[in-house]
Amino acid sequence: MKSDFRKIIDPVNERRSKSGAFVRTIYAIGIIIFFSVMAWNFGRELFFLEGTGVISSKKQVISYLFPVRLTAVNVVPGSDVHRGDIIANVASFSVEQIGAQLVIQIAELAAKIADLEIRKNIAMEIQPFTQKRMSASSDISAKLEAGVAGSGSSQYKMQVYLDHVSAAEANAKINSEIKGILEQLIILKKAQTVLEAQYSEIKSMLNGGQIYADIDAVVSADVPIPGEVIQAGDPVFTLFERNDIFVIWEMPLRRLVEPEVGDRVYITSGYSVIEGHIEAIFPISTGQGSNRSTQFTGTFQGQRARVRNRGFDHFLPIESQVVVRMSYTTLINRLFSMLEPRVPR
Repeated sequence: MKSDFRKIIDPVNERRSKSGAFVRTIYAIGIIIFFSVMAWNFGRELFFLEGTGVISSKKQVISYLFPVRLTAVNVVPGSDVHRGDIIANVASFSVEQIGAQLVIQIAELAAKIADLEIRKNIAMEIQPFTQKRMSASSDISAKLEAGVAGSGSSQYKMQVYLDHVSAAEANAKINSEIKGILEQLIILKKAQTVLEAQYSEIKSMLNGGQIYADIDAVVSADVPIPGEVIQAGDPVFTLFERNDIFVIWEMPLRRLVEPEVGDRVYITSGYSVIEGHIEAIFPISTGQGSNRSTQFTGTFQGQRARVRNRGFDHFLPIESQVVVRMSYTTLINRLFSMLEPRVPR
């Protein structure tokens, strides 16, 4: 009878046994996860080189040498624009003011040139008569000097010589005036040409108040609003070319194997892994890591490298952060190849 009672399962002990097994399982899973996380954070650099990267591309910065005001904006951050599309309309009081000053200066030069042209024409009309007068007075003076000594009164001779000097002076004066006018005309016309070129250049810089896209590109996140005034030299728009995307990789300075140009790397963007290769390694450090958290690592900056992906340009959002890894062994490479998506999502 007692043996039969012993075979009866105690419900309290059974609940305690199940609860203990469950707690031990949870504890074991927690221990495994903890050591896995620690191993991943502290031991992964033994298997591959990992660093952050920023997706970038060739970009075009649109700016002006003078302040402009946005009158209309036809794009938003991330808009796709094509060559020839009108991005925005601008106006510039500075350009209008400079243009008005140039127009006034050009008009003043034109008036001076016209006045000199009149003076030149009058002088050139008078020049033949002054030459004839000088020639006639010279002939009379020569005949007088070739005559018999004592012939003619002193008063007559003096009059002849005075007329000769006056004719020579008038002829020299008109010749010098013509020469000076021609030199002034050359200088003023050159200045007029320079001012007209400056006026055309100022007008062409504003391009009729319209900003066109010179390339097929994506508009950056910094887009001004209508009515905003952009100072001289500040970028109005930044355009990223979609056909030339690359990743600026921040290679950690602590590495077991020195990366080389052409080495295979893997770009992790979200939950997708894309294969790429190192295109160039530069002897400078990036500044992007200085604002990143230093959790688990004390690395702030790393050597800059440019990584090209395998053609998934439309899959990678420009200016987003990714993780770039270079595996030390072939086995790790195969593992990442299994994670690589065949078609970008």
